[in-house]
Amino acid sequence: MIKIPLSMAVALNLYFRQRWIRLWRKLSSSARHVKINLRGSPRPKWPDSPTSLIINRTPKFMNKFIWPTVIVVIVALGAWAYYARHEQQNQPAQNMSVENLQNIQPPSSSTAATLTEMQISSPVFGDNQTIPEQYTCDGKSLSIPLAFSGVPKEAKSLALIMDDPDVPKSLIPNGLFVHWVVFNMPATTTMLSENKIPPGVQGDNGSSKLGYTGPCPPDREHRYFFNLYALDSMLSLPSGSTKDQLETAMSGHILTSAQLIGLYDKKGNAK
Repeated sequence: MIKIPLSMAVALNLYFRQRWIRLWRKLSSSARHVKINLRGSPRPKWPDSPTSLIINRTPKFMNKFIWPTVIVVIVALGAWAYYARHEQQNQPAQNMSVENLQNIQPPSSSTAATLTEMQISSPVFGDNQTIPEQYTCDGKSLSIPLAFSGVPKEAKSLALIMDDPDVPKSLIPNGLFVHWVVFNMPATTTMLSENKIPPGVQGDNGSSKLGYTGPCPPDREHRYFFNLYALDSMLSLPSGSTKDQLETAMSGHILTSAQLIGLYDKKGNAK
């Protein structure tokens, strides 16, 4: 069975009714013209309706355009309403019920572990906080203790770079001084102890010396970036490699990274 919208049915009914009215009037007019009246009674008058009243008060030349336009508009609106309702019924519900929300289970511990980001921190200062004096040139320049967490299970090694990007370019053209380079640390490493040789291999710092050298800003407070990298392989680099050589070797092997920033201003610098 073919289903059509109610508005389309009304439009069709209106259309055929007007056709019938016009046909009836035409036949009645012809009968009166030839004086055909079998019963001798006046020609029956079609009862006025809202549509016939409109036709009677509308000029004939306009009837040819108004009613087709009205019918087309009604049919179009009916078709639009029908298909809009059809699509709305077929659209899946987007809002979840309260019962469904209650049935959602929290992620398992293994799933939560995979979502944990790798982090680097220090027990002696926080992110964007001042580095204690004993780890700088104003103190004993001890290597800073660090802690690692959230290292991916796929990692085969860790690498660490500490540098200062705030050096005056009058001293160093690129404005960067390297304080520490370490690579090929086991992926199971969770901490570097204070003033201890780290596991793995150390590279040269900005003074062309092996290992760590403490912050010593010449003009003002500088930032010191500790960048930790988790790699998918061990690196074939010798001891004493530079930061640039390490970054070239790491290219394409970095799984994830983490960053810690420390601050320091040397004693005697103008405030």
